Amino acid sequence: MRLLPTATALLVLACAGCGSTPTAPSGAVVELNASNFDQVVLARSGASMVELFLPTCPHCQAMVSTVERLAQDYSGRALVGRVDVGSQGSLATGYRVSAVPTFVFFRQGREVSRLVGEDSYAHLSAALDAAIAAP
Repeated sequence: MRLLPTATALLVLACAGCGSTPTAPSGAVVELNASNFDQVVLARSGASMVELFLPTCPHCQAMVSTVERLAQDYSGRALVGRVDVGSQGSLATGYRVSAVPTFVFFRQGREVSRLVGEDSYAHLSAALDAAIAAP
């Protein structure tokens, strides 16, 4: 998968492959929504990876174990969260999500990169490492 510029703006939401609580225990994926996103992600001083997904998307379903593994492996170093864009349309629109899954990487509340589509642990980990190291 490739990094996309943060200014990409398509508002049609589709599965990238087929067209179709505010806190969590340490090492767990944080469920994000419009009510907690600003506080949990944007106000965070460190790095975050947010997956924007649809529960019915097979490519999103295929990423569940990878995202959970990232949350465990980066516990204490970065936040790993996810947003169900089916129920959180305002976040999908606000972040110009055109396909799912979309992975947005933040550092100190600022978007530093994004990846779109089903991807490997190694590629997501490298992007998260870059977000941790970003100024």
